[in-house]
Amino acid sequence: MGNFRVQYFEPKTGQGALSLELMSDKIAGWFKRGSTFSYEGVNIIFDFSPTQSDLLYENDLVFITVDCTYRCDIIETTY
Repeated sequence: MGNFRVQYFEPKTGQGALSLELMSDKIAGWFKRGSTFSYEGVNIIFDFSPTQSDLLYENDLVFITVDCTYRCDIIETTY
C-alpha cells in the first residue's frame, strides 16, 4: 500500500477559497474509490475514498492536501 499526496497551492488573495475547493474535488474525483490505472503491466488500485484537508496556510499561500491511498501488484525487496 502507498499514499499518493497531492497539494494544490494558490496565492492568498482574500477572495475566498472556492477555486481550491473545486480543484480538491476534481483531484479526489480523478482518484476516487474503485479507480484502477494500468501502466506497463502494473495495476494501481484505489480502494479507499481520498481524504481532503481543510484549508492550510503557509506564508502568502493557501493550499489544500488530497491523500489517495493505493495498492499495486508489485512486490519489491530491497536489501
